[in-house]
Amino acid sequence: MIWVVRVSYKDERFDPLGRILKNDILDLGFSSLECIRSMPTYWIEGGASKIEIEKICKELLIDEIIQDCWVNENKEWSAGFNWIVEVSFKLGVTDPVAESVKAGIETIGIFGVENVKTGMTYLLKGDLSEGDVKIICNKCLANPIIHNYKIVKIK
Repeated sequence: MIWVVRVSYKDERFDPLGRILKNDILDLGFSSLECIRSMPTYWIEGGASKIEIEKICKELLIDEIIQDCWVNENKEWSAGFNWIVEVSFKLGVTDPVAESVKAGIETIGIFGVENVKTGMTYLLKGDLSEGDVKIICNKCLANPIIHNYKIVKIK
């Protein structure tokens, strides 16, 4: 089983990476961008139960005061946005954050996790074409040398 955990700020004003990226994207000339939200994303593979994943989220991955987490594609997290961009490391690229998360999971007493991958999910709101989003990905959201990215249009 692979659990997908996305972490976001409860209030987008507290998303420092989102604010920086919005300015960078506007500087590229994409003035129709209204909002961008950044969401650290974790792919947790193994025999962990739903209860164990919730424990991992609360004790390791989020600050419950200012952040929420979404597990396994509950689409509420993307409501009101036009595009989802999911960025992850290419095969063979070292992921030290994933290694730290896996060690942390074992430290809190959960031993069924076999592998952890990390990445980012970005939600974009605005009148952008798929071509616009590809340019934004290559200039701001991903380094094509070490990252893969997937773009999804929200209906």
